[in-house]
Amino acid sequence: MIVYKKIEQVIRSYSTPKFVFLNKFIKNYPKHKIKVLDVGCGNKSPSITTSLFPKIEYFGLDKEDYNLSIEDKKILENRYFQVDLENLSELNSLLPDDYFDFIIMAHVIEHTTRGIEILEILAKKLKVGGGYI
Repeated sequence: MIVYKKIEQVIRSYSTPKFVFLNKFIKNYPKHKIKVLDVGCGNKSPSITTSLFPKIEYFGLDKEDYNLSIEDKKILENRYFQVDLENLSELNSLLPDDYFDFIIMAHVIEHTTRGIEILEILAKKLKVGGGYI
């Protein structure tokens, strides 16, 4: 029964839109280590994402480090950006331009008042041909 629940959890996780798109993107670059920025990386996202996609290079960005386990913090070591998305100048200066292959963002932008400006800044952080959610 425990094994079934684990399998069910993995299937449910894999079927979320951010993971569906990330999986499709990774399949196009099987030998390339994909740099993924997870905007809104709280709630155990680092450990879940890297368990499903162990070959990615995971980076996280969030306003606070809430609900992050010890494992999550280990994954994010030297790859965590703590910034309020509303602070556009800090967001722009904190992240390197043309660096990430893929940016994951789910259920984040609707909590901001400057969504278009935030997306414009994040778009500059993607490599040419990168993926974006």
